[in-house]
Amino acid sequence: MDDLLRAARWGLRILLADALRLAKRLSRARRAFVPVALLFLALLLRRLRHRRGPRQLQPLLPPRLPETLTRSLRSFDAVVVLGPAAGAGPGSSLERWLEAMADVPFTAILTEGWCSEFDDHFPHSVGKNFGGYATILSKPRVDKPPGSSRPVLRLRGAGLGLEPDEPTDESFLVFLRDLFQSKHALLVGWPMLPPGGLLGRALKDAWSQTRRRDARRTEPLAMALAAPGTTRERCFEDYGLEIIVAESALGTFAEQCFQSPADLEISNLPSFPGFGSLLDSPPVEAMHPGQGLPMSCSPALKSQVSVAESGVLPIGGEARAPPEAHGPIATALAEVCKEAPGNWLPVMPAPDLRPATLPSAKVFVEAVAQLLDVSQFSSVPLRLLRVARITKSSRRLGYRKIMGGADLMLAICPPWASDADSIGAASSATWLRVFVRPGSFVEAAHADPKNALTVTGKGWRRGVFLLAPGHFTGIFQPTDAFSPRHLGPLPKDVQEMCKTIGVKDLSALMEETIPASVRREQELDLPDGSLGESGSLALLKEMLSKNIVAKNFIGMGYHGSHIPGPILRNLLENPGWYTAYTPYQAEISQGRLESLVNFQTLVCELTGMEVANASLLDEGTAAAEAMAMIARAVNSKTKNQFFISDAVHPQTIDCIKTRARYFGMELVIGDHSKMDFASMDKLFGALVQYPDTKGRFDDYSSMAQALHKNGAYLTVAADPLSLVVAKPPSEFGADVVVGSMQRFGVPMWFGGPSAAYLATSKKQVRRMPGRIIGESLDRLGNPAYRLTLQTREQHIRLDKATSNVCTAQVLLANIAAMYSVYHRKEGLQKIAKKVHGLAQLFASEAGKAGMAVGSGAFFDTVTIDAGKSAKTVVEALQAKQLNLRAFDDGTVSASFDETHLEADVHALVTALKEAGVGGSSPTAGMTVNGQIDGAFARSGPFLEQKIFNSISSETELMRYLMTLQKKDLALDVSMISLGSCTMKLNSVSSLAPCSWPEVGNMHPFAPESQTAGYREMLTSLEKYLISCTGFDACSLQPTSGASGEYAGLLVIKKYLEAKGEGHRDVCIIPRSAHGTNPASAAMCGMEIKWIEDSRGMDLEEFKALCAEYKDRLACLMVTYPSTRAFFEDNIQEICATVHENGGQVYMDGANMNAQLGLTSPGIIGADVCHLNLHKTFSIPHGGGGPGLGPICARKHLAPHLPGHCVVNPSTAGSDPAGAVSAAPWGQAGIACIPWMFCTMLGKQGVLDSGRYSILNANYMKSRLEPHFDIAPTNKNNRCAHEFIMDFSEIRKRSGIVEEDIAKRLQDYGFHAPTMSWPVPHSLMIEPTESEDKAELDRFCDAMISIRKEIAKIESGEWPADDNPLKNAPHTQQEVCASEWKHCYSREEAAFPAAWLLKRGKYWPTVARVDNSLGDRKLKLRLEA
Repeated sequence: MDDLLRAARWGLRILLADALRLAKRLSRARRAFVPVALLFLALLLRRLRHRRGPRQLQPLLPPRLPETLTRSLRSFDAVVVLGPAAGAGPGSSLERWLEAMADVPFTAILTEGWCSEFDDHFPHSVGKNFGGYATILSKPRVDKPPGSSRPVLRLRGAGLGLEPDEPTDESFLVFLRDLFQSKHALLVGWPMLPPGGLLGRALKDAWSQTRRRDARRTEPLAMALAAPGTTRERCFEDYGLEIIVAESALGTFAEQCFQSPADLEISNLPSFPGFGSLLDSPPVEAMHPGQGLPMSCSPALKSQVSVAESGVLPIGGEARAPPEAHGPIATALAEVCKEAPGNWLPVMPAPDLRPATLPSAKVFVEAVAQLLDVSQFSSVPLRLLRVARITKSSRRLGYRKIMGGADLMLAICPPWASDADSIGAASSATWLRVFVRPGSFVEAAHADPKNALTVTGKGWRRGVFLLAPGHFTGIFQPTDAFSPRHLGPLPKDVQEMCKTIGVKDLSALMEETIPASVRREQELDLPDGSLGESGSLALLKEMLSKNIVAKNFIGMGYHGSHIPGPILRNLLENPGWYTAYTPYQAEISQGRLESLVNFQTLVCELTGMEVANASLLDEGTAAAEAMAMIARAVNSKTKNQFFISDAVHPQTIDCIKTRARYFGMELVIGDHSKMDFASMDKLFGALVQYPDTKGRFDDYSSMAQALHKNGAYLTVAADPLSLVVAKPPSEFGADVVVGSMQRFGVPMWFGGPSAAYLATSKKQVRRMPGRIIGESLDRLGNPAYRLTLQTREQHIRLDKATSNVCTAQVLLANIAAMYSVYHRKEGLQKIAKKVHGLAQLFASEAGKAGMAVGSGAFFDTVTIDAGKSAKTVVEALQAKQLNLRAFDDGTVSASFDETHLEADVHALVTALKEAGVGGSSPTAGMTVNGQIDGAFARSGPFLEQKIFNSISSETELMRYLMTLQKKDLALDVSMISLGSCTMKLNSVSSLAPCSWPEVGNMHPFAPESQTAGYREMLTSLEKYLISCTGFDACSLQPTSGASGEYAGLLVIKKYLEAKGEGHRDVCIIPRSAHGTNPASAAMCGMEIKWIEDSRGMDLEEFKALCAEYKDRLACLMVTYPSTRAFFEDNIQEICATVHENGGQVYMDGANMNAQLGLTSPGIIGADVCHLNLHKTFSIPHGGGGPGLGPICARKHLAPHLPGHCVVNPSTAGSDPAGAVSAAPWGQAGIACIPWMFCTMLGKQGVLDSGRYSILNANYMKSRLEPHFDIAPTNKNNRCAHEFIMDFSEIRKRSGIVEEDIAKRLQDYGFHAPTMSWPVPHSLMIEPTESEDKAELDRFCDAMISIRKEIAKIESGEWPADDNPLKNAPHTQQEVCASEWKHCYSREEAAFPAAWLLKRGKYWPTVARVDNSLGDRKLKLRLEA
């Protein structure tokens, strides 16, 4: 009876307060008393009906509230609102839906922002001045008899621990079960709420218990989540949703929302594992108001933040100041983003409410909001509710409306949440406040010294949670969003460009460009892009900080190296070097060509060979290329065996095994010292290591002689630093020398990139793989460098090419060359002697300690007998962050490099002794003098060229680098519109991590315990690429696009063999394919069948070809969009035809930039593809490398992804096709660039990259169409991300060819587009998404101006043999000469456009280079 009387008094008080407030409003409006009385009676009836049972009366609501909301809310027994902001004024949407919920017996409100009226309306609230962070309003549980045990809700710290006072107390589960006792509950979501975690588990537990107790209850929990992308119609048709819209965050009313249903959409809600590790440890014990916020902190999180001696994590910032990035809340937020950066739930994507900018919301996320664990409710109908942001006008809102008749409100509010007059000075530095309604059933609510809230009462059922993060609005969002910096056109430019194209908007252009059948509807599974550049860098830094940069003595071809500061700053980190393209246009590439000649000269001098190429991908694949090269030099039909010494690095052997398999070669692996090479007449070559994998030198003279007598060749894999002081391989009969220049100033980068080399004799020059730089003369007779013997390359020879190598390692080769220029010959000798001296010291000290040191001459690597399990010894030293290499024979080795110090040697010896190594009789120490054993010491002159002996100061090196840079045209000068090359922005933020120690100083074979950061980053990048391609698996091992092609075809071959169809060997390739396609197929032993595709593949012809070879068909290699520059309509039918005839579909990813978020290889029907991350995902081209060409594949091909013999990557298949790179993850050091690209741009930015690339191409095409012939595009006359200009008619009429136009563009300050491919006499233009409209217009204006110049030739005004196009480019030397013999002016020659005077003139340093002369007279190195 007491309870009933108390409830009656309580209800009457609420009723009177409501009526009084309404009366005041109406009286101010001079209303009559009768309406007031009627309103009072209406309210009374509403309350009484509510107490009796089902609700029949509509609540009193402002007229703007949608009837849908009112009707729907009345149908629920319980409503939980996760809402925005701090309150709402009269007439606001919040007030309206709060009134609508007045009839709901159980209400929980969770909302952002602080409501000052708490203080005004609850003057007797218990503990309101205590620290706190949550509010619960509760109504008595009518089904719980008085006097029963009191439910207790206890919230610890930052909400990371949630537990009852006693283990037997149900606590929070009671609260949840009360919620679920209702027949039907509504949960309304908001943007800060990820699913999963402790409360998610509690919710599931309570829900399951409720269902078990009442089996008749069949209506499941209705969870309401709002996310972008769901139309109203789609909600009803696809999901059975009932949409309830009150007011958008931007102030758009519900009626307006329904006018544009496309503005609402719901997406699949991802699982979210973010907090699992944070919820397992007990909370920090201390709490001092105003100083910090205690957190239940896992070891993983403790390692990320510093904990003060008091055990308090600093909040970051003083009271009333916004939190900074180092605070615990921001740290916890970063922890979540690190676990799943793309899985924040954008319930209401309002620009002023973003999770990343609401650090205090993180408290709530960790404590309460994880109720949104939707994985258990994915099949139930959802109800969607949009609610307005609450503003400061909430001071006029009565909090009886919010409490809705509940007992208790628990509020989360940071110290800076509101003004002092709103929350009171006494609580300005606290987080937790509690409000208890007078006369409620809650007896007590308080916060203990640990900031844990305890609420007790006779029985409570109805409560409100309130989150008040404070004044965090749009102004606190990151100001360095990347998307506007990456995308060229501004919004107003987009409108103008669409008008020029002739489409309504960007969406209409996409519809006309991409066939409807392949358009992608599902959004990319990428981060949301809200972190900005600095936030993304911080996230990556946190991730990679998990790497342990240990002292590495592993060796195996990877060594620590110091990159000189001036080279780091002026070359590696200089866009004038890293944004340049492969130097096909020699006149604007003289700087890096000169540097590459320095590289070739350096390699020739060290190895003693006659010629060297301008780099290969890594040592392992360089050895495989050498094997293939000499196989072509020998009659492989009679000689098909290749010998490999078992003392070669294992990863090199692994790469050769892969290559040899489909070349029909038989490998013989063994101890070279025990082989009778004179009797091995089927050998065409052999490979040895110098010094070998255990560090020993060996004289291979007799082996070379025996091989040569049988017509075989000797290949030597040599360490170039050792060759500074050791006898060059040429002196003992080597025919080919390969190796890695990594230790010449290039970081280890967890395996790459680094420049490999291949050196040989001049007679092999036309068989050499890779690019070679030679010297010729220009039109004026001046020396000029150029790419020599380009007729060897794939785009000329196709399936007859000597190699599929396309991308080299130019940037890294230039670093190695400049390292040698900087140190000079004398400095290189000092470094080599230091390294050898360290090895001598180690051998001496190890011998003195009783360790058995290996015998024989050595350079940098010393082997010792471990005396027991070598693996155990190595693991013991790894615990001390000293990494050695273990061998199966019980020995361990230590390899030294220039980064090691004398102290490191003594520390290593001490650690070995502590690990139990040694103990035998000590040996006398050896002389430590840095001198190589006399039998292997180098003698005779080398590196006598001036460039390696003249630059001694940093000043001179800086000037030399700048001199070379000025000779080149890179993206720092103007756009590079090379078709199928995607020369987009390479942002500084994405490249910056490459210089971090935790990125550069990691050995690829370091133990897994030290590489957690790298593995996490690589795994997340793989997931990003899988999402972009629509496939199921990914391998990052391929080191270039061509390497990716080869890997993908190997996977297909392995798959066919595994299913008993290894005989399939026919590969169909369109005529327009990249030259590497047929070369890669030939390397896999496939027979190429061509099909014409000038206007797209003819479907009937294609079907006939597939049917003809249905028993042998292995695959189709197709590029999409086509290299003809448009999306083919019938691509899915083409792929289906291949599958029907037993083949697989390989998609070349060269044009992937046009697919980003718009379609995918998976949608079109492909089975595997490679991606050019140095195109689509922003890795710079570096003047011709590095690159990264990972492959993505469908599930059935995943078991055959590449593996590795030393460290098997997690993506390696159970039946791998073989290694395609020397390192497990290929060129992992630059994988952070595409990771940053995806993280900074986010899913929308990546999608816009594809859209803007198509926009820019179609805009340029529209501008140039009236002046030039454009190759056919699709049926709507829309190109993809590039287009082709055909000059066949111009050539006939004027004699001007595409090369003339390409060279003339250099006078206008532009790099030429791709020339003569895939259409003869053409230029293919790809502007990318990064160029703004002004730059696009300048290029178009240049082309239009050139067309006018051609018209003068056609009319006879200018002679056909003396005009600006035939004489282009014009050098400064020629234009400034005293004599001018041409019929056109100097101004017309050098300044044909007005902007050249305003923006600055780029001068080519040489005139047009004579290509044929350079091929006839080979000059491939500098003379001494």
